[in-house]
Amino acid sequence: MKYIVYKTTCLINNKIYIGVHKTEDPEIFDGYLGRGFYINRNHYINNPISPLHFAIKKYGVKNFERSTLIIYDNEEDAYNYEAKLVNEEFIKSDKTYNVCLGGKGRPRPSDPVFQFNLKGELIRSYESVLEASKIVEVSESNIREAIKFKRTSSNSLWNNIPIINDITEYNVYILSKYYLYDSEGYFVKEFSSNKDIIDYLETNSSNVKRAVDNNYKINGYFISNEKFEKLQITVNKLSGKLNRYDLNGNYLDSYSTIKEAKEKLGLKLSSISSAIRLNKQCNGYFWTRNNNPPSTIEVPDVTIFNNNKKVKMMDTKGNIIKIFNSLSDAKKEYPGCQSVIRGITKTCKGYIFQYFN
Repeated sequence: MKYIVYKTTCLINNKIYIGVHKTEDPEIFDGYLGRGFYINRNHYINNPISPLHFAIKKYGVKNFERSTLIIYDNEEDAYNYEAKLVNEEFIKSDKTYNVCLGGKGRPRPSDPVFQFNLKGELIRSYESVLEASKIVEVSESNIREAIKFKRTSSNSLWNNIPIINDITEYNVYILSKYYLYDSEGYFVKEFSSNKDIIDYLETNSSNVKRAVDNNYKINGYFISNEKFEKLQITVNKLSGKLNRYDLNGNYLDSYSTIKEAKEKLGLKLSSISSAIRLNKQCNGYFWTRNNNPPSTIEVPDVTIFNNNKKVKMMDTKGNIIKIFNSLSDAKKEYPGCQSVIRGITKTCKGYIFQYFN
């Protein structure tokens, strides 16, 4: 028999688990991934008890890979090597599934901790705060503060003993639910937490909050903390067709979506929503949201003044190549020239741009 010190890697997040395993042939994978888990046995899939088990259940066996770090003829040498690798610094890392120190005996790094639902009923116990933090995917300090200040963490209550004597002592914070609606206001999907809807829409917490507070759409959806058969949609500046105006406020054309405008004009319009709300230009144009766009709109005087200035295009040696009658004319050929004029970038397509006096 041989003893291997192995590393099991999650191919989704690159977290690792290091352990010792006894095997007849180190060159042949026998299905063992760690902490008693074999890929052809379902016990720990159905009854996970460690961070590695929970991760395998979450991501699937196919997303874990075991590799051999070193081979020994005896158990003692293998565990001594494991002890060198799996030290206190290693198990505290958020890049590992190990929660106990390496080596024979594996001492527990701290006292057990207990998790309860919001009614004070015991859910499960953990060998340590570290183990709990890796399984529920929150920081150790978050759980410790929940115990100390009697508040929630990961939508649960926590204690150092397996019972909560007085639930009224706890500050119970229930996570808000989020409801998704299509562009016409019809209910689509329910989410139990902020994180779930962020992952679904591939956005961030700030955008979700703004969408809820201001009735904005994210990726074509409205969001609410209340469930309705049909959401009442308030028309605002960001509703309707996307309309383009020149810097003098004259109507040019309209688009169904920002994506369509980007594709047809070849422009980067990442800040267009802010430009509409603040009445600022974006990529050399003014934009509005309106299904019946007027032929002209009011624009800031400073922009009109700058637009009437001529713009000179020069090579890197300062030689004038071309003079444009206005900034908007220059931007039709060189959309990034305004960044050069403002000093944000040095050149646009190899040229320098300045206002021509």
